[in-house]
Amino acid sequence: MKFRNFLFLVLATGMPFFLYYIIPRLIKITTVECYSQYGPCSPRLSQVIRIDQVINYASAKKLYSQKLRQITIVEEYTLRYKFPSTLEIYTIELKPIYGLKSMLEQGIANISGKGLVLSYADETNLPILAINTQLPDEGTYLEDDTRNAMEILFSVTQLYKVNTASLNDDNIEILLDNGTSLIFPLDKDRKYLIGSMVLIMDELERMKEENEKDVGGLVKTVDLRFENPVIKY
Repeated sequence: MKFRNFLFLVLATGMPFFLYYIIPRLIKITTVECYSQYGPCSPRLSQVIRIDQVINYASAKKLYSQKLRQITIVEEYTLRYKFPSTLEIYTIELKPIYGLKSMLEQGIANISGKGLVLSYADETNLPILAINTQLPDEGTYLEDDTRNAMEILFSVTQLYKVNTASLNDDNIEILLDNGTSLIFPLDKDRKYLIGSMVLIMDELERMKEENEKDVGGLVKTVDLRFENPVIKY
C-alpha cells in the first residue's frame, strides 16, 4: 500500500515536469506556418520566419519568439503546435497608412496609424508627406508635429484628391488636384481644422454652381492658420 502511494506521488509530481519540459524537447519541428488577421503572413514576415533546419518544439518556440519580438510590423503573436511536426504562428500585423518622404534622401518610410515607422520602400500608393529632414529609423515613433501633419493629410485624402503634401516649420501645406493649396497649422485641433476646411470648400462649391464657373479651381490658397481663414485667388 505504501509503495502504491509512493508510486502515485512520484507520478503525480513527475508527470507535469515530463509533459512541460521533456515532451517539447522530443517533438521535432520541420514546418512553420504563419497567419495574420488578413490571411497568410506578408512576404516580408514569411521570409524572416522561414525554417532552415529541423529543431525541437521547445527550441522553436524560443527562437521564433525572439524573432517575432524584433519584427516591427508584428504587434502581437501566438505560437501553437500542430501534429505531427508543424509550428503555427498567428500574428497581428501592423499595416502602414501613411508614407513619409525626405527631400534629403531616397526611399519612403511606411508609417502606422500610431506613428510607428514600420519599414522602407521605393514607392507606395499611400498618402505621402514630404519633409526636409532625414527619415526616422525603423521601429521609432514620429515626433508629435510630424504625426499631427500625417493625421491632417490622411483626413484630407478621405475627402479630396491630393497632389502633394509637405511639412514646414509650423504647418502642413497640401496641394489638391484642382490646384488649390490648403495650409493647416500644427498646434490646433485637427477636427476643428478639417471641419472649417469642409465648410469653406462647400461654400466654394456652392459659389461655383451659382455662378456656373469653377470658383474652387480659381482659389489658389486656403490658409487656416488664422482665426479667420484667409482665401487667396
